[in-house]
Amino acid sequence: MANKQTAIAVVVVGGILALASLAEAYAEITPYFLGGIGAPQRFRALVTGAFVPGDSRWSRDLYLDECLDVPSAIYALAQPTASRRRLLLNCSDNAGRIVASAPTTSSAWLVLAMTAAERRDYAAMRQALAMSKRTAPKLQWLADRRTQLVEAHPDQVDAAGRAAYEDDLAVLATGRMGIEVLAQRYVRRADLRDTYTRILELAPPDRQRAFLGLVTQRAADK
Repeated sequence: MANKQTAIAVVVVGGILALASLAEAYAEITPYFLGGIGAPQRFRALVTGAFVPGDSRWSRDLYLDECLDVPSAIYALAQPTASRRRLLLNCSDNAGRIVASAPTTSSAWLVLAMTAAERRDYAAMRQALAMSKRTAPKLQWLADRRTQLVEAHPDQVDAAGRAAYEDDLAVLATGRMGIEVLAQRYVRRADLRDTYTRILELAPPDRQRAFLGLVTQRAADK
C-alpha cells in the first residue's frame, strides 16, 4: 500500500510540475501573440524586443525559429536597413545568451551563423556553423538550413566547413523531405549539380531513384 501511495504521489507531483512548466511557457510566449502574428507584427516584435526568449524550451525554440524565418521573408527584405540591422542584432544577442546557458542548442548556433553572415563576419559564421553541426549533426531541418547558408556564401567556407556541408547534403539524402529539397535545388541551380550528383551516388538505390523521379518531375514543371 505504501508503495502504491508513493507512486500516486509521484504522478501527482509530476503532473503539477508539468502544468507549471506549461503555464510558464504560456506566460513567456503570450506577449508575442498578443501583438498579432502577421508579417509586420512578427518583424516588429523582433525589432523592438517585444518578444524575447524566456527560460522555457518552448519559448527559446519559438524565438529562434522566428529569427531564422522572419529576416528572409519578403516583408522583412523590404524594410529599412536600420530596422533589419536591429532585428539581426537582437537575434544575435539573444542567441548568444542561449548558447551561453545551453551550449547544445544547435538552432541558436545557426542563428549566430546567419547573423554573422549578414554582417559579413565570415570567421564567426564558420565557427557558429561548425558548432551547429557538432551539436545536431543529423537533424534534417537544421541540415537544410545550414546547406542553404553555405550555398549563399560558397567562397567563405573552409575545407572543414565544406566537408560538414557535404555531410549535411548526405543527411538530407536519407529522407523523403530531404530528397525533395535536393531535387528542387538541383533543378534550380546548375552550379550545384555536380556536388549533388556525387553525394547522391553514395545514397541507397531507393533514395537515388526517388531523387531522379523528383528531378524529372520538377524539370517538367519548370
